Amino acid sequence: YFSGGIGLAAIQAGILKQIIVIDLKSGEEDTELREPHVFINPEILEKSGTTVSEEGCLSVIEFRAEVDRAEEIIIEYKDVAGNSKKLEAEDMMSICLQHEIDHLNGILFIDHLPLLKQKMIKKRLTKLANDEA
Repeated sequence: YFSGGIGLAAIQAGILKQIIVIDLKSGEEDTELREPHVFINPEILEKSGTTVSEEGCLSVIEFRAEVDRAEEIIIEYKDVAGNSKKLEAEDMMSICLQHEIDHLNGILFIDHLPLLKQKMIKKRLTKLANDEA
């Protein structure tokens, strides 16, 4: 919560498990989705539509960029009790789920950007890392 993120993949905390946590706080119209949610072994079953939104990432805090994502998705996952569930997600929940599931698959939001923009960001990240060393 310190950095203002709304989602976190276990891998970002050094935990090698297929787990994500999403807490949209008050930004979601559906009150059921405002509570923190844990998704274990999430898998996207269906995608539909397209949307573009500005994304940031706790792994690359210095940068934000517009990313193309599916507008709506259906995922299958297990809850903390081990129950199999399905969720139809749209709006911010859909975007956040796709972003965090990407982390579980070794993909950052910058990997969705055009190659030139990726190179620019990676160059700036390298410079920042060198400046801190």
